[in-house]
Amino acid sequence: MKGYIGIDPGKFGAAAMLFEDGRYVLHDWQCEKMAAKTLYRWNNEFNVCASLEKIIAVRSRTYYPNMKLANNFGFWRGLLVAYGIEFDVVPPQTWQKKVLIPGTGKTTKDRAFETAKELFPGARKHLTKISKHNGRADALLIAYNLKNERDFESKFKNRIRWSKI
Repeated sequence: MKGYIGIDPGKFGAAAMLFEDGRYVLHDWQCEKMAAKTLYRWNNEFNVCASLEKIIAVRSRTYYPNMKLANNFGFWRGLLVAYGIEFDVVPPQTWQKKVLIPGTGKTTKDRAFETAKELFPGARKHLTKISKHNGRADALLIAYNLKNERDFESKFKNRIRWSKI
């Protein structure tokens, strides 16, 4: 079975795997060991590809939060490379522009929560507006964006093949 992994490497980051049939699995960032085990298991049990959110350093943040983001990003990227998982790095603005429902909240975080609840009604109980759940919403939506892109690419490739015949 094909699985699409979305990873938000933020402070309260998370990973989500979305299946072709719409089911999903969430993994909250707890520690490096747990993240490595989860990604290893997903990679061994399913045919997976991933999308890792690109980090953006913010000047208003102090040194430590920016370093924490960079560390988490590097850790997730290292795991993806080590496990041989095909992945891309997507800037937040790119997936947000494609996925977020306009006008559903004042901030991007609000819009991410509302969009995730709309697309994944079963996830409502896992997506409350506390900061540690923001990673869950983002990870689900990054996986959703990846699935949509891959579905489009496969349909587009099939059209090209047919047009050459």
